[in-house]
Amino acid sequence: MPCYAVFRCKNAGNDMTDRLKWADVPILLAAEEASSLAVLGEMLRMDPTTVSRRISLMERDLGVTVFIRSRGTLALTPAGRRLLAYAQTMEEAAKGLEHAARAMTEEPAGTVRVSVPPTFSHTVLGPNLPVFLKDYPGIQVDISVDRANVAIGDWEADVAIRLGATTSDEDNVLTRKLGEMPYSVFGAADGADQSRWIAYPEKFAHVPEAAWLADRHPGADIAARCNDPVSTKAMVAAGAGFAVLPDALCLGDATVRKVEDRILVRDVWLLRHKASVSSYPTQLFVDWVATMTRRVLSRGMPL
Repeated sequence: MPCYAVFRCKNAGNDMTDRLKWADVPILLAAEEASSLAVLGEMLRMDPTTVSRRISLMERDLGVTVFIRSRGTLALTPAGRRLLAYAQTMEEAAKGLEHAARAMTEEPAGTVRVSVPPTFSHTVLGPNLPVFLKDYPGIQVDISVDRANVAIGDWEADVAIRLGATTSDEDNVLTRKLGEMPYSVFGAADGADQSRWIAYPEKFAHVPEAAWLADRHPGADIAARCNDPVSTKAMVAAGAGFAVLPDALCLGDATVRKVEDRILVRDVWLLRHKASVSSYPTQLFVDWVATMTRRVLSRGMPL
C-alpha cells in the first residue's frame, strides 16, 4: 500500500488538502537544481518523457501547478517552492528514521574531516560539538579552521562550511544551504568609545564586513585591524571601538551591545564530497550540523 504525506496549501484563495505520493518527493527535491526536463531526467535516471508524465500526474493529484515548463526549460512555481520546503522536511525525517534504525543495530565509528571558517567554528561548531561527540562516541571529528577554501573535489576534507555565495562546477561536490548568518554593528556595553572602528586588514577588503564599512564609513577612524572575530569582539568589549560582528557571536554577551542591527547577512553553505554519501559517520555529522546551524541562527546565539 503506497505511503502518502498530507499537505495543506492555498489555491485561488481556497484551502484544500491534497495528497503527495512518497515516490513524487524525489522529483520535487531534484527539481530545485534542474533547469530542464532533460537534466531532471538524468538526475532521476528517467527519460524526459517519463519525467514529464510523472510531473503531470503529480500536479493532477495535487490540483496545483508545481512546475513551469516552457521549451524544455523547467522552473518551480511559487506553489511548487512551498511544497519543496515540505519535501525537504520529509527527506530529513526519512534520513532520521534510517539513522535511528541503524543506530539500534550498529555503533557508528570513524573519522570525519571538517573544514570551517573561524566565525562558524566560534559560533556553531565549537560550543555545540560536545553534544554530537556524546551521542556518537565512536566518531572522531577532525576540525581544520581555515580562512582559505579547501578543495572538496580533491577530497582535502569530507565536509566544508563556507560563508557567502557558493557554487561548484565539480561533479563530485554536493552543496547545501544551511541558513543565513546576520551581522550587526557592536560596541562596548558601557559605551566607552563612540567614534573609532576595528576593521579587517586591507588584504581582506573583499570580505562583506570590510566592504560594508568602507562603503558606509569611508572616512572611519580605524583603531585596529583584525581578521579574527573573537579577538575583535574582545577589543570591542574593552572599548577599542565599533566593529561588524555576527549576531550569533555577540548576542547574550553582556560585555558588548548592538549599535546597528542586521546590516548584512551571509549565507552559510555546506559542501561535501559525493563519495562521502556512503559514509554513515559523515552523514550523521552532516545531518547534525545542519540542524544545529538552523537552531543557532534562528536564536541568534549559541545554544
